[in-house]
Amino acid sequence: MKTNKVKKAAVFIMILGFFATTIVSVDARIYSNMPPNMPQKPDGPTGGGIIFNRVVVGNSYTYTTVTTDLEDDDIYYKWDWGDGNQSDWDGPWASGVGVAKSYSWAGSGVYQITVIAKDSNGAVSGWSQPLNVTVSNKLSSVSNEFMAIETGEMHVNLVLLKKALI
Repeated sequence: MKTNKVKKAAVFIMILGFFATTIVSVDARIYSNMPPNMPQKPDGPTGGGIIFNRVVVGNSYTYTTVTTDLEDDDIYYKWDWGDGNQSDWDGPWASGVGVAKSYSWAGSGVYQITVIAKDSNGAVSGWSQPLNVTVSNKLSSVSNEFMAIETGEMHVNLVLLKKALI
């Protein structure tokens, strides 16, 4: 009778051990991937100037942005140029490292550049604040008594300048 109780106790311990092992071996992890922060508003030439800060159709201009990822994941960027064109995802870039991208517009107008970021695990940020860019067909003509600026060349009227100095 004593052996029967020992056998029953041994079987109970084995069953208990099996479930305990099963419960202990379950590896329950809850992982939540946070998206990168919204990229900073793009920075670069905005156009609209008469002589300086011109953005002209057909010329390439460079714009920069940066963002960070809370888990320090690598980051990919996509640029929207405001004219119906978007870049492909560009990267990977380290979190917190500034990036630059160049673009050339085919027509004049006012365009809004925005940027979105995605981390290496696929979480996507919101779009950045827009940067308004005024693109002109050509450099406009500006002249005064002493100089004329046409298509990017500056010509000084030396006769008028000499009279002004005398």
